[in-house]
Amino acid sequence: MKMRVLILLLLCLVSVPAFAENLIRNGDFELESEQSPPPGWMMWGAEQSKNPKNYVRDTQNPHGGKASLRIYHPANSAGYIVSSPRDNTFRSQKGMTYQVSFWAKTDKPGPSLFQVQGYGSLEPMANYSSPATQTIEVGTEWKQFNFQLRESFDFFAEAARYLMLAVNAAPGGASGEEKTLWIDDVVVEAQPSPDGLVLLNPDTVEYSPLQHRLQPGEALDITVDARRKLRRATREAGAVSFHRLAGYMNRPYNQGGEYTLTPAQEAALREMRLPHTRFYGVGAEPFPLEQALDKAAHVLGRTGIPQDGTVLELEEQGASRKLGPEVWARGVAYSIEKGYQFRY
Repeated sequence: MKMRVLILLLLCLVSVPAFAENLIRNGDFELESEQSPPPGWMMWGAEQSKNPKNYVRDTQNPHGGKASLRIYHPANSAGYIVSSPRDNTFRSQKGMTYQVSFWAKTDKPGPSLFQVQGYGSLEPMANYSSPATQTIEVGTEWKQFNFQLRESFDFFAEAARYLMLAVNAAPGGASGEEKTLWIDDVVVEAQPSPDGLVLLNPDTVEYSPLQHRLQPGEALDITVDARRKLRRATREAGAVSFHRLAGYMNRPYNQGGEYTLTPAQEAALREMRLPHTRFYGVGAEPFPLEQALDKAAHVLGRTGIPQDGTVLELEEQGASRKLGPEVWARGVAYSIEKGYQFRY
């Protein structure tokens, strides 16, 4: 009987999940201190807006435990708070996914700004980047906010070696609005990306630079004589980009996916004898990826542009976030199935 109880106890202990370490110190603001801002946090932004009285540990409005952080934003000021770069940043690692969560409320409902800021070095602080910038809508009741930051998809560890949090009660520079924001229970946890995928950092790829055969000198003289033909021009040298399949001008498709090029426009494009073209944002149109590939092929067929040299960019237009390899794999598999000749 005692052996059974012991085995059951061991099984229970083994089955209890291990909680990941919180990478942010004093994120619950339970460390008793009269320091303002509280330990682990630092004023940031315009020097004239750095007032310690605006960033205090508040024991009257906690979400959990005994205290929270109260951020007072005076009218026409431009200050905010960060996890201290001196002792409250965390070192990024390859192939890791970072889960960020915190609770917030405000006296005036509206937008606040949350960031994860990255630095290549801390001494000195250099090579700034912003792997995550999110405007959040905060109300008068406590609400939890959650963010995910994935190395190589949202940032590269080689560039943003150190990550710190930033919270701005009233974003938009020197805001004219007076506002108070409370935050509490700030947690940052790291775990290996579940699929194990890590994208290649193009800055780390070794390659031989192009040799343009130019010699050192003070000037470069170029003469163009359009009347003199030296040789047949290569048709691979230039083209005209379509921009999006369904872009701002609703050409060649509108937002509803309807084809909008007129016969006259098609004829004008065919007369240009384009060797190739390019479409941005193919993986983030208002219609599915497979339909986007079909529509791209249709446009090329109507305008006489070859498929095999046309560039399809499977990304968001601003390229602020990379699409997963599985999206690319879907696009390739579908193109092969349909017999398309896309290859870039």
